[in-house]
Amino acid sequence: MKKLITLLMLITLFTTSMSFAIYNPIQYDTVIVKDNNQWVKTDIKYPILKGSKPGLHSLNAIIEGLVNVELDKLTEEAKKLQTTFKDNNWNFNKASFYTNFEVNGFGNNIVSIKLTIYPSTGGTGTPQVYTYTYDKVEDTILKILDGHFFEVTPEFFSLLEENIDKQMKVKIAEGQIYSVKVSEDIAEKANNLYLKEGNLVLQYNKYTIAAGASGEQEFFIPIMSLQDHLIDIFLRIESMDVAEPEKDTDIFIDYASLREVGKALDYEVKWNPISRIVELVNGETIITYSLDNQNMNVNNQEIELTQSPANIDGHIYISDKDVEILIDAIN
Repeated sequence: MKKLITLLMLITLFTTSMSFAIYNPIQYDTVIVKDNNQWVKTDIKYPILKGSKPGLHSLNAIIEGLVNVELDKLTEEAKKLQTTFKDNNWNFNKASFYTNFEVNGFGNNIVSIKLTIYPSTGGTGTPQVYTYTYDKVEDTILKILDGHFFEVTPEFFSLLEENIDKQMKVKIAEGQIYSVKVSEDIAEKANNLYLKEGNLVLQYNKYTIAAGASGEQEFFIPIMSLQDHLIDIFLRIESMDVAEPEKDTDIFIDYASLREVGKALDYEVKWNPISRIVELVNGETIITYSLDNQNMNVNNQEIELTQSPANIDGHIYISDKDVEILIDAIN
């Protein structure tokens, strides 16, 4: 797989800033990639957050790797379709691959990203949505419901569901949503969660809670309506602004933290210092990395890496290219 930035495409970087209320702006670059080859018409936009911290770089590597993998998959599918159509003397309509994103700041140090990928073959396709939330203070990728932001209790979910129910009635009355499929535990069935303009946003992919004609659905829950469940991070968000570390961090330019990558991909990360093995676990999927081996093992299947994982200051890192290989292996 070739990295997007190495393809002969148009790549443009824009320096962009966003701010919410009185908070400091969030700095990022926008990578724009356009191409129109014989298989896929491409129009890609994705963010690269500015900074040299290893956790932040890991998030950038995940986003870029995900876009690369999904584009490669669609290209291979389009090549096969073109061959089939040609063999049957049918007209081939090239595939299309579009992406877009939002970067939302919450306070001085929290970044919430929504990345949407639109792959399409033959004029049909289902949007894929991915969300990531990053804490600049801790230099870590967070999950909204992992206990960093809210006290997650049954009462918390009940409050979310009350808000969703009110908004759902409005959407139905206005013809924005049809044939609702889910009525119980709807808050827990959200495909993605992120923060935007003072709201906790619950996002549902097409078909998740309603007929396909309804498309993607989002429900905006004002964070202040959840104030009884907020924890101390919101006080820290309001009051702190953290500068970049002064130490030399050039070593992280080409490496991503395996722990941060694993968390962002919803894997539990375990480290055995005796065997020098890192284990990523999600349900029945077990992925292992050894510091002494240039392969990763996915459910007993060996996959070659570009290089062995590295131990840097007591933390395990893999190359950006190997982040892409990991994403490809589990998708």
